[in-house]
Amino acid sequence: MAQRWVGKKLKGEGRDAKAAARSAIDALSGKLCQDYLDAINVPCERVQVIYDRVTDHGRNVRPGAKEGMEQALAEGRKEEKK
Repeated sequence: MAQRWVGKKLKGEGRDAKAAARSAIDALSGKLCQDYLDAINVPCERVQVIYDRVTDHGRNVRPGAKEGMEQALAEGRKEEKK
């Protein structure tokens, strides 16, 4: 995710060069953090929905928690490839 920013110039604002540099770094840091969360949360939420469906929110005896997790991950990977 950070690779695309290597070599690019960023603009920050501040009362002096140090404050402007800090502003640019903070903005990029926030952007990278949000990109990471977006990349992680979407697949996790999809697998959580599948897990809840196949385990009836953990109430089913079969599949149990471990089997349900494995099934949800497998289905999530299949959906991701589509």
